[in-house]
Amino acid sequence: MKKLRIFLCDLTYNTIILVSDTIPINIGFVGSYLNKNFGEKVELSLFKYPNDVIKSIYKNPPDMIALSNYSWNSNLSEHVASIAKKINPEIIVVQGGTNFPHEEKLQGDFLKSRPNTGTLSKKGMNIPKIRITIEFSNEINWKIIIRMI
Repeated sequence: MKKLRIFLCDLTYNTIILVSDTIPINIGFVGSYLNKNFGEKVELSLFKYPNDVIKSIYKNPPDMIALSNYSWNSNLSEHVASIAKKINPEIIVVQGGTNFPHEEKLQGDFLKSRPNTGTLSKKGMNIPKIRITIEFSNEINWKIIIRMI
């Protein structure tokens, strides 16, 4: 069976200084959840640095990419999403983080400014807020359903 390739990214700028030198525990939790629930059906890769994920996108594009979206990495996450979409137009892009506006009237503009992102969550990439369902219909095919709950 073809595994669903998923890249989980909590990116930081690392040119002059590290903008965020924290451990990316958020994507660790999401990855742990996916491994527990889907095991051998998914292939996960976790990324902190943009050059690493960009090289991996070009080398072996994922089927889905999930990116954190905070004030310090929002533009970087959307840039990486644009590269992923360019390489694989069918890729599913999910972003989550506290940078998403709370006011409903601002949310539409925010999403329009991120044309490469399919789903965004204001609470982050935490599983209680974004339910990712992967349905495996047979040995070769799979389908991803993302529900906001």
